[in-house]
Amino acid sequence: MNLVSNPYEEMAGPAWATLAPGVRLAHSPPLSATGVLRILKGTNRLLRFIALPPPGDAVATTLELEQVPEGVKWTRTFDGMRAVSLHMIRGHEIQERAGPFRLALRMVVDGQSVWHRHIGTWFLGVPIPKALGPQVKGHVSPGSDDRSWRIDVKIWHFLLGPICHYQGEIRAV
Repeated sequence: MNLVSNPYEEMAGPAWATLAPGVRLAHSPPLSATGVLRILKGTNRLLRFIALPPPGDAVATTLELEQVPEGVKWTRTFDGMRAVSLHMIRGHEIQERAGPFRLALRMVVDGQSVWHRHIGTWFLGVPIPKALGPQVKGHVSPGSDDRSWRIDVKIWHFLLGPICHYQGEIRAV
């Protein structure tokens, strides 16, 4: 299997060198990491039909990154709830496929941190106008040491309101 050394490093270009060691590690497959997150779920009743991480102030979390021919497979567990997605790198975009959804994200280096800015959504392959789809914003910043990083991810929708917000520190094992 002939895989790119690190698609996130290629996407960031020379700015990769400005990132904190833990932030670079968070974007470097293969990776195994664990942490504890604070997870909040929205209160809209329709959210019960969406598989979301369990809410809590100290949710045990694991992360596995594996480079595969199609991109980078992300396997997360939130207190036992498994969530798998695939990051496919398309030029300067990350297209994240999870179930029937595909999200386009732009990775923006900001000093030692990275922002993942949501720029598009597809449902079952059909594009959803940005104003009608979910909005996702993720921030990865330096952690307490060179093997850790902090994450802050917010997902919301104009009709459903807040969907999910998780934040905390993750550390490579």
